[in-house]
Amino acid sequence: MVKWAVELSQYGIEYRPRPAIKAQIMADFLVEMTVTQEESSTQTWMVYVDGSSTSTGSSEGIVVKSPQGDKFQYAVKFLFPATNNEAEYEAFIMGIKLAMSVGEKKLTIHSESQLIVSQVNGNYEAKEDKMLEYLTEVNELLSRLDNYDIKQMPRGKNESADCLAKLASSLANIDNREITFLTYGKEKTDGSDVIIFCADSEEPS
Repeated sequence: MVKWAVELSQYGIEYRPRPAIKAQIMADFLVEMTVTQEESSTQTWMVYVDGSSTSTGSSEGIVVKSPQGDKFQYAVKFLFPATNNEAEYEAFIMGIKLAMSVGEKKLTIHSESQLIVSQVNGNYEAKEDKMLEYLTEVNELLSRLDNYDIKQMPRGKNESADCLAKLASSLANIDNREITFLTYGKEKTDGSDVIIFCADSEEPS
């Protein structure tokens, strides 16, 4: 170990612990958000959420749209087991927190889950202890908003959030590593490889 420390010291390598995944999502969202409070404080933001629980893992997909048309999309893989309803609630809570993190207090939240939307709107009673805990957390967050509307989307209409949740779930069996997403504008056989989009993202460890 001492030998490696001496060898690597010349490169100025520094160890930094990985922040919690939810905290990092909030931080990234704040960096991406460029709309000022004055521009958006009187308008409603749209939040689309979807949770997924499969044999490969649990995940959530979140899309946040500003009144100016900016769209922020997140695919989040859970590092803990969750049922489908729990995943739906996790996505619901994260969607609200993302919008609130930039000071927005007027939201319209869309979810495919009839159970979660009905419980939040007070039409269904949350009987299981875990569901009651999630509902309590949601109600506490909603109480901090100036105005909100909770809408159930027909299954299949919440496509963006659904695809993001499935994407995050599909990464469950990939070892921890840096993953680079590439989009090519032309076929490889035409002799030119033009990358029109390249984004590095690191799977949470």
